[in-house]
Amino acid sequence: MSSVPDPRVSVQPAITRHGTACLFIAIGSSLYSLIPSHGGTAPAWDLVQKQGASPGARYTARITEHGHPACTCPDHQNRGTVCKHLGALIAARLLTAPPAAPAPLARSRSARRPKAVRS
Repeated sequence: MSSVPDPRVSVQPAITRHGTACLFIAIGSSLYSLIPSHGGTAPAWDLVQKQGASPGARYTARITEHGHPACTCPDHQNRGTVCKHLGALIAARLLTAPPAAPAPLARSRSARRPKAVRS
């Protein structure tokens, strides 16, 4: 008698779904639930505040077409800098970090203008 299984019989179990997974992120004393946003070409997340100063607040953090992070929160909209929502998603590696700003070119000593000589 052979120990090789019959190839006509499937030995793989059927896939059974047992529930859903929820992803949360804590920023300071606030707890947000994370919901992936589908439909766009770039990664995006909806953050819904569950606990904290304003429960129920909903923000969308995403990467723009130009590769820069953007958020719909008032802090990012008013100041234009990386807000706490973007910072947390970047730290969790759910979004990519913004491209580094080019460093200013340092002028060498030989490139400086000579001082004017008074006569």
